[in-house]
Amino acid sequence: MNAFPSPKNSLKIYLLLRFVSVSLISILGISLYLKQKWPYPAINFVYFLGWLSIVYLTTGIFWVIWRKEKFRFLSLLAIALDLFLITTLVYITGGANSFFSDLYIFIIILAAHLFRKRGAFLTAASAFILYGTLIDLEYFKIIPTLGEPVGGDVLFTLLINFSAFFAIAFLMSLLLERLEKSREKLRSLEALHKCVLESIQTGVITLDKENRISYINKAAEFILGYKSESLIKQPINKLFSHAEITPGQRQSFSFVKPNGKLIYLGLSVSSLTDEMGEYVGKVIVFQDITHLKRVEKLSLLNELASHLAHDIRTPLTSISGCLQMLRKEDVSLENKTLIELALEETKRLNALISDYLSYARPTREREKVDISQLIKETITLFKGSLGDKKITVDTALLEKTYIRGNKEEIRQLFWNLFVNAKEAMPNGGMLKVIMEREQNMIKIMVQDTGRGIPKEIQDRIFEPFFTTKPQGSGLGLAIVHKIVNEHEGKIEVENQPKKGASINLYFPLISSSH
Repeated sequence: MNAFPSPKNSLKIYLLLRFVSVSLISILGISLYLKQKWPYPAINFVYFLGWLSIVYLTTGIFWVIWRKEKFRFLSLLAIALDLFLITTLVYITGGANSFFSDLYIFIIILAAHLFRKRGAFLTAASAFILYGTLIDLEYFKIIPTLGEPVGGDVLFTLLINFSAFFAIAFLMSLLLERLEKSREKLRSLEALHKCVLESIQTGVITLDKENRISYINKAAEFILGYKSESLIKQPINKLFSHAEITPGQRQSFSFVKPNGKLIYLGLSVSSLTDEMGEYVGKVIVFQDITHLKRVEKLSLLNELASHLAHDIRTPLTSISGCLQMLRKEDVSLENKTLIELALEETKRLNALISDYLSYARPTREREKVDISQLIKETITLFKGSLGDKKITVDTALLEKTYIRGNKEEIRQLFWNLFVNAKEAMPNGGMLKVIMEREQNMIKIMVQDTGRGIPKEIQDRIFEPFFTTKPQGSGLGLAIVHKIVNEHEGKIEVENQPKKGASINLYFPLISSSH
C-alpha cells in the first residue's frame, strides 16, 4: 500500500481544491463588493474579476491536460502559473498587506509532494523571489500601489514570509522523507512476512471478525487442494465443517480433498489482533498429519509383530531341536530328506525373524568407534564365508577414523552390504571398500562388479520387505538404511547397469580426543 497518492490522484485533488478555493474567494470578493464593503479601490474589483476569469479558464485547461495524462507537464505548468497568479492576487488585494500571500504555502506543499525536497525548496525560493520583487517594486514606487502604501516594516514582512516559505519547504520535505522511509520499511516488512508465509510448509488461514477467510497461503492451497480465489470471503465452516474454530488446544480431524482423497489435519486457532491490541479476527495454522497417523498405526503393528516374532521363535526353536533329534534316529532316506528340508526352512524362518527383530530393535547406546577397524574385522569374517566363490576384496581405508556409533550395528551394516554385493556377483568379481574425507564427514564407498541395480527399482531397494531374490527377506538393505539414519548419516546409490553398483555412506566424524 502506498503512503502517498499517485501524481495522477494528487493533481486531481489539487485541481478540485483549486476550483473550490477560487470559488470561495470569488464568493467572498463579490459579496464584499455588493455590500459596498470592498476594502480596495473599485478598479481593483475589475482586476479581481479578470483574475477569476483567468483562474477558471486555466483550471479547465489543466483538467484537459490531466485527462490526457500528461502529469509531469501539468505539474510544472500548474506550479509555475499558480505562483504568478497568487502574486497577481496579492498585488490586487493590497501587496504587502494582503493576507493571500498564505496561498504560496499550498503551492510549496504540492511541489514537495510531487518533486520532494528539491522541488519544495525551488518553489519556496521562486515564491519568495516573486513576492519580494512585488513588494520592492511597490516600495520603490516602480509600479503603482493598488492598496495602502507599503509601510516602513516591509523588511520585517519579507523576513516573516521568507521564514514561513522555507520552513514549510523544510518541514514538508522532512515529513515526506520520513513517510517514504516508513513506507519502504513497511513494504520490506510486508514482503518478508508474505515471503515467510508463502515459503513455510505449514498451512495458514486468516479470518475476519465474521469468520470469513481473508487470506490463505500456498501451503494451505496445496494441503487442502483448493485455490485461494475459491475460498476468499467464504465462511470457514464451509471448509472445516467438523472443526471447532475457537482459540484453544490443538485438534485433529479428517478432511476430504476435492479429488476425494482422505487426509488428516492437525489444527490450532489463535486470536488475531492489530497493533492496538484490538481483536480483528483469527489465524488458523494447520498441517497434514496423515503420515503421522500412518506412523502411529505402523508403530502399533510393529510392536505387535515384534511380540509375535518372539512368540514364534520359541516354538520354532523347539521344532528345530526335535527335527535334529529325529535326524539322528534310524529313518528312511525319504524321511531323512524331508527332515533336512524342514530344518532348512526352520533355519530360513529363524533368519527372517532375526532380520525383522534387528530392523525393529530400538536405537542402541553409542560410543566412539574406529569405523575403519570395524570394516577390517567385518571383511575378515566376510572372506571366511566366501568358500569357493571367486570374489576378491580390495580396500583403501583411512586409519584412526572415528565416529559416534554402536559397534554391533556398524558391523551388521557392512555385513549386509558385503552379503548383498556377493549375491550380486554369482560368477565372482571384485568388492572394493574405499574411504575418503569430505570436510567433517567420512565417505565410505562399497562397490561391486555385479549386474548393477535396474533403474526402475533403484528408489525402492531400501524399502522393508522389498526384494528381487527368491530366498531374500527384503530386510537387509532396509536395516542398512535404518542404521545409517540412526547414526545421523546419509546413503547414496551410484549405479552402472551391467558394470556394478556403489553404495556410498556418509557419517559425521568426531575427533580422536572425544
